Amino acid sequence: MTETEKLFNNILIEAIDEGLLILSESGREVVYSHLHNYYGLKKEDIPKNLATFLNCIRKIFGSGAFVIEKAIIKTLYKKLD
Repeated sequence: MTETEKLFNNILIEAIDEGLLILSESGREVVYSHLHNYYGLKKEDIPKNLATFLNCIRKIFGSGAFVIEKAIIKTLYKKLD
């Protein structure tokens, strides 16, 4: 993995972390716990497994996952700007 990829992955993790705060800190931790317990995925592995992450939040929140995805994308965009 190149340094650029590592940097982007770190920024993506930060954006996901901040975007999930739309749920509150405890809500964010529930998502990470569910992701780990049901999918075997740790937070730092999300960039390599985005489809699994999206599947997880869509199963938990249904159509409401769109709001979370949008918050993450907005945060990512700000960090990359």
